[in-house]
Amino acid sequence: MKKIMLVLGMSFIVFGQSVAMSSDKTHTKENVDAKIKPTTTHSRHHKNGKSSYIHKLVDIYAGDDSSTDKVGMIKFKERDNYSIFYCKENGWCEVVNKKDGNTGWVSIKELKKSHEQYAKVMQKKMELNRLTQYIQLQDKKIAELQTVIMQMQKETARVLQNQQTQINQLQQSNYY
Repeated sequence: MKKIMLVLGMSFIVFGQSVAMSSDKTHTKENVDAKIKPTTTHSRHHKNGKSSYIHKLVDIYAGDDSSTDKVGMIKFKERDNYSIFYCKENGWCEVVNKKDGNTGWVSIKELKKSHEQYAKVMQKKMELNRLTQYIQLQDKKIAELQTVIMQMQKETARVLQNQQTQINQLQQSNYY
């Protein structure tokens, strides 16, 4: 009876491990990038073979209207290089580039919308990082379980050999 329970227990553990490892698809940067595509406020930038997101915060216009020429853009990483000079009641603000003194106009509505989109992207990145850490933790636990299973299999083989030896000894003692 003990042998049957031991064999059933080992079978259950091995089956559970095979189910847990059946979805062994790794989550690479390329897989993640394919799922989280940049919106129109993001552009893909390649440096040294690595891809990263450069977040366009807002377009800079020549005048206080979106029908005027675009003279540039403020990227999220460069936002500290610009200062708001003054704002009009129509929702447009004049900005000044601290480095070169160039001025332009930005829409407050576009700026708020861009900040919201950036926050969503950052939230997705944080969730992705948490998922990646969770997957790594699960992989570590699976490796530990594999080690335990191997030890249990060795112990089971040893116990079965001992039992078989005892059975053989009992059979021989009955004949004498």
